[in-house]
Amino acid sequence: MAIVVLAIVAHIAVSGIGPFVATVTNTRAATDAAAATGSVVATISVRNNGTAAGTASCRLTDPADRGVQTSQIVYSPMVPPGQSVVFEFQVPFGTAGQPLDVSCTGP
Repeated sequence: MAIVVLAIVAHIAVSGIGPFVATVTNTRAATDAAAATGSVVATISVRNNGTAAGTASCRLTDPADRGVQTSQIVYSPMVPPGQSVVFEFQVPFGTAGQPLDVSCTGP
């Protein structure tokens, strides 16, 4: 019985978060001295179309090569319901100006 109650509470806690719509709006060369050669900084816009605030789990990929070496998981900042946030994330693949794909999901 306790497991059922816990499952219901967990479902209520995350209901209304997402779905999320995301796009990569820009890519630029990483200028940080510690950045690996070939690293780019992706500017990501995430919109929460849900009714509750939450964070998105996003997967950035190179559309030309969707392998494990050219994908990265990133978590967005908190996104209020019906609003968008824009943030940057550095990835060790890609080329400045080259499009990257992003897809985001909720909990």
